[in-house]
Amino acid sequence: MYSLGIKLSLLNKIKKPNKNATFVFGLQKSGTSAITGLLAAYTGKSATIDTKYLWEPYRTQLLEDELTIKQLVNRFSYPFSKEIIKEPSATFFIDKVSEFFSLDKFIFIVRNPFDNIRSILNRLSLPGDDDHIDPSRIHPNWRYIFKSEGQANYIDTLIANWLAANDQPGWTSHPGCLLIRYEDFNADKEGVIGHISHQLGFGRMNDISDIVDKQFQPKGSSPDSLVEFFGQKNFEKIASKCEKVGHELGYQRLA
Repeated sequence: MYSLGIKLSLLNKIKKPNKNATFVFGLQKSGTSAITGLLAAYTGKSATIDTKYLWEPYRTQLLEDELTIKQLVNRFSYPFSKEIIKEPSATFFIDKVSEFFSLDKFIFIVRNPFDNIRSILNRLSLPGDDDHIDPSRIHPNWRYIFKSEGQANYIDTLIANWLAANDQPGWTSHPGCLLIRYEDFNADKEGVIGHISHQLGFGRMNDISDIVDKQFQPKGSSPDSLVEFFGQKNFEKIASKCEKVGHELGYQRLA
């Protein structure tokens, strides 16, 4: 019996990266896992839901041109051999991804910044109404997001992250982009998954009615009041800084 590490090493040698894979982009906790998982189940297609090979240190190596996407996916080919690939980190370097993968059609998930940022904080067991947080409290896989968190309010850091992910009109308005709002998906999961599949020409292989409410990631809590969760100061920061991009993405009201 092979260990998991040996098995993955063998698969990386056997499998070839799929240049025509359908990518799912979107900030962490924007619904990318649920949409990818349900789409894969609906269409019967293989999927990668997160891959450590686009986390640190590979993320920085790609961004600083110390490593090309071609080198990376040929070295760690197994997760990139699937028909659908989802990894939120890739949202910040779609141009790098496009140097190897076709991206003729891809999915881009967006979510209201208040709920997106709140969900990230829930995932990390962090409050929303402080000025600063201790980086040592943050899980190592998420710590890179806050690496500049020395003098900046951590909510400012998360706002900047939301904007960096979602303020990409060259990609969100790209002819091949299927832009999906998480709120629309949440209101009609089967309908939106069917729409995505139709738009991508995938068709339907399986009934997903029994798994539409499956939790693909830990579920966050929904506060009675966003103002209470974030505090007035942090709430107003999110509202003012995200308003323009939010409107461009179809959010007439952010909260």
